[in-house]
Amino acid sequence: MATEKANYSVRRMARLLAVTKSGFYAWMKRRSAGPSKRARVQRDLDAQVRQVHTDSDDVYGAPRVTAELAREGRCVDEKTVAASMRRQGLEGVSPRKFQPVTTLPGVDTYHIPDLVKRVWDQGDLDAVWISDTSDDSE
Repeated sequence: MATEKANYSVRRMARLLAVTKSGFYAWMKRRSAGPSKRARVQRDLDAQVRQVHTDSDDVYGAPRVTAELAREGRCVDEKTVAASMRRQGLEGVSPRKFQPVTTLPGVDTYHIPDLVKRVWDQGDLDAVWISDTSDDSE
C-alpha cells in the first residue's frame, strides 16, 4: 500500500485489501520506529546463544547453553534458550542410542520360544504355568 499511495487513495486500497486505514497508518508508524525493545532483546539473546553454541563446537544443547549463559551473568529460562536455538536452526549433539554388543557378530541371539503364543487361559487347570526367572538368592 505504501508504494501505491501515489496512484490510489489509501481509503480505496484499504477497502480492497480488507484492512482498516488506521491499521495501515499504525503499521507505518511501527515500521518507521524500528525494531521493538523485545525484538532487540531477542536479537541480542540470539547472538549470545549462537556464540556459546559455536564456542562449544556445536555440541551444547539448550540445558548446557543456559548454564553457560548463567555463568556469564545472563539468567535466561531454558525454554527461552531452546526457542532461540530452534529459531536459528541450532541443535546440540545427542548421544547415540544404546545398541547392545553381541558376542558373535551376525549370529542371532537365543530366545525362548513362546509355546502358548501368549494365550495364558487355555480353559483347563494346570494347562499353562507362568514363572519368574529372577534369582531369589537374597
